[in-house]
Amino acid sequence: MEEEMKLEEIPKTNEEELQQIQTQFVSQPSSYAPLFIKLDKYEGIIRRVETLSELIKEMKEILKINDEIERTRKEILSLLAKNIQEISRIVSLLDRDFIRTTKFDQKSYDLESENRKVEDIEQQVSELKRHLDELKKYF
Repeated sequence: MEEEMKLEEIPKTNEEELQQIQTQFVSQPSSYAPLFIKLDKYEGIIRRVETLSELIKEMKEILKINDEIERTRKEILSLLAKNIQEISRIVSLLDRDFIRTTKFDQKSYDLESENRKVEDIEQQVSELKRHLDELKKYF
């Protein structure tokens, strides 16, 4: 509980002293002025500074997360570029293997060997279909 000061306890200042103090502050430019803040304003300022500090912490965390996202994005783009190169390499190999640039030689073509390869492929395809049908049962 605040005690009220009695009028007699307040030091009296005469007009001459007040004039002298005013003249001193006006005539002497100082680099700072006396600071008088009400206590409730001071508490409000402290709360605002604390809020600003929390906001700074949150922004730093956001920047860290953003950096992590950027690193991940760069990694993904790098992997994407590598995959595109690998796909291009495979397509080139397939083009080279399937496109004949020389005249087809009927004598060197072994029909029986090719028929066996086709039968093997057909057998593998039918096995894959069977496996797919079995897997569909679980889904």
